[in-house]
Amino acid sequence: TTERFFERVSGAGIPVITLDDTHPIKFSEAIEKGETLLKWNGEIKVEVNPDDIASIIFTSGTTGASKGVVLTHRNFLFDADMSERLLKLIDDEIFLSVLPIHHTFEFTAGFVDPLIRGNTICYARSLKSKELLEDLKDSRATMLLGVPLLFEKLYQGIMKKIGEAGGLKGLMLKYGINKGMRDARKKGNIPVRNFVTKKILEQAGLSTIRLMIAGGAALKPEVEEGIRALGIGIVQGYGLSEASPVVTINPPDRPKIGSIGLPLPETEVRIHNPDQDGIGELIVKGEHVMQGYYNNPEATAETIMDGWLHTGDLGYMDEDGYFYITGRKKAVIVTPGGKNVFPEELEYKLQQIDIVEEVLVIGVFDSEKKGDEIMAIIYPDWELLPECTGDDRTACAREKLEGLIKELNAELPPYKRIKYIEVREEEFPKTTTRKIKRYLFQNVKKI
Repeated sequence: TTERFFERVSGAGIPVITLDDTHPIKFSEAIEKGETLLKWNGEIKVEVNPDDIASIIFTSGTTGASKGVVLTHRNFLFDADMSERLLKLIDDEIFLSVLPIHHTFEFTAGFVDPLIRGNTICYARSLKSKELLEDLKDSRATMLLGVPLLFEKLYQGIMKKIGEAGGLKGLMLKYGINKGMRDARKKGNIPVRNFVTKKILEQAGLSTIRLMIAGGAALKPEVEEGIRALGIGIVQGYGLSEASPVVTINPPDRPKIGSIGLPLPETEVRIHNPDQDGIGELIVKGEHVMQGYYNNPEATAETIMDGWLHTGDLGYMDEDGYFYITGRKKAVIVTPGGKNVFPEELEYKLQQIDIVEEVLVIGVFDSEKKGDEIMAIIYPDWELLPECTGDDRTACAREKLEGLIKELNAELPPYKRIKYIEVREEEFPKTTTRKIKRYLFQNVKKI
């Protein structure tokens, strides 16, 4: 909203140009003044230094208040160049852009990078399934960047149609998918198209797609494997606005399922203060690390220490140098017994339940036990609960969820078991990149 925009930029002390009457400097007036200056002075040549500020990008605000991330031309160009070196893009690559261009991932990887290489960028009309598939087919795109939810929906749509096919056709389609999965596993997670999967991709309008890159959230392993079984390469990367944003990429020629991959060239990534399981905070050093938060030296000092960017994300590194994310440092739930529980792990398990559309796991402070008990806040898929209607709709959904979560709890160690359930009537509030605004639900519940 306009109010939210002004709240962000005014709090950071950034001058504002706007089209409406809420600020004395209008965009139209700025254009008019610029045209006048050009008439008086002719062409104005501006020298740009690599270390000049290129952009101030506000964080998505999933875990707290947004902060203005100051990034230079050098930050963006370094990140784009190093990403390309790890991805090994080809000269005639065609990108289909579907994410908001103000999203740092899209700006660097989907805009700056292809421009540097002279690749083609096509812009999707919308994220509506019909229009997106038409745009994929018409553009003959070879590269698709997106958030995991996009790829999940694409994959589910294809598998739903395959599941509806009966008789010999259905058997052939399933055989082709299973063969594609076996072949990919044999080749170290490298996709191999067969006669059946080629036909599936042609009908879906995905035959030209060479690689899908997921960012912004965790990619489900079954979606990752499933898309490779269809014959399309898919990898996930990891990054944050404060690093322009890409930090690691799962290399397409040697990917590991569930991993965020290897650090970009000329980038250092370490696990800071690892626990007995090797899990600690990811810290980053490289030329893509931000200059700091705009007009916020305190927050900058808390985030960049001794040249290292402290990401706030927890994870570990395997014996081959591949990194894995386990959760957010701020989101960790500490149980009364002193055990750490990563809510993302439980959220993933809960999302395997058909009637769970969206879920957020939080800690509910127990004043007697002096620790957090686990609560799952769930927005159900109401279409799968037609019997739950009227004033008793929420109670009906809770009853069904309690039974299913009881089964899940039986498979979990006692300290990870979900004790409380809350059912939502509406979707969770989200950022523009479809992340749940977790901070709105943190530390608000006590028992």
